[in-house]
Amino acid sequence: MIDGAILGRILKLNNTAENNAENIGVLKRAFRTARNACVGLALCAAALSPQNAASATKGYDATYVVDTWAGVVAATSISHPKPKVTGIGGTWTVPRIKEGCKGTDNLDPSTNPDNSYDLSEWVGIGGVRDPTLIQIGIDENIDGGEYSYNAFYELVVKDKDTQVTIPNFIVEPGDRIYANISLVNSKKNQWRLYLRNLSRDQPPFSRVVTFDSSRLTAEWIAERPRTMDYTHFWKLPRFGVARFTYGGPALGNYARIGNVTGPISMFHREAVEMQNPNSDFTVARPSNLDSAGNSFDIIQDECR
Repeated sequence: MIDGAILGRILKLNNTAENNAENIGVLKRAFRTARNACVGLALCAAALSPQNAASATKGYDATYVVDTWAGVVAATSISHPKPKVTGIGGTWTVPRIKEGCKGTDNLDPSTNPDNSYDLSEWVGIGGVRDPTLIQIGIDENIDGGEYSYNAFYELVVKDKDTQVTIPNFIVEPGDRIYANISLVNSKKNQWRLYLRNLSRDQPPFSRVVTFDSSRLTAEWIAERPRTMDYTHFWKLPRFGVARFTYGGPALGNYARIGNVTGPISMFHREAVEMQNPNSDFTVARPSNLDSAGNSFDIIQDECR
């Protein structure tokens, strides 16, 4: 949700014609981590080396490791995406969260010290190799033993981060959610944000916003956000599995990239693994795509 920038990227590339072992620019948000001290919205080089270069997760062109995101990214290209993404749709089941998850309460010394946990699932466009991100989804939070499930959308442009809680949108664990972001007026940079709870008889949320997106990447993500001042992580709750699955005609996990609208498998795609920044411990990762190419699970490894 907050991390529009991908942190500490470690690419594990296949030997395809497109991929290579060049240093790749990685967008950084305005914070420090134990792993990398880049500050501000700068492009930081992430060099591939023999110890971190490996074959990609099955079903993906590449895999990279970050400390806040887990899921899948699609684009026209892995290393040099073009601004062709004009739509994304995603369907997932809201996980039931619980306090505490072994190995993740203290991912770095700056982890927020109180008894608060946060997880969000969302679809978005941008934010991987650029300072823009438009996203919409569901946030799950535990604060002092109190549980809350809320819908939100967020617009990130450089240092400006506009996060909006969607009012009167009832959501509970186990609900099936469909989210969509689509470009409705290219000249005016107008996007329609749409969110529907497939499990409840309530009006969907729909809003048109003006946003100058990079249009470079499409994302289906589970995230452990940073706090609003970017100085702390939220603790990661126990969630087990977040399932991004086919929801019926026009309700699957798909993107519109260029002139093609189709499932994730139709595009160049990367698996995103969430890792403890102080070690090589994987916190959460995507499964392989299903045979239809539009469904996958985000699995919380250490809580299984």
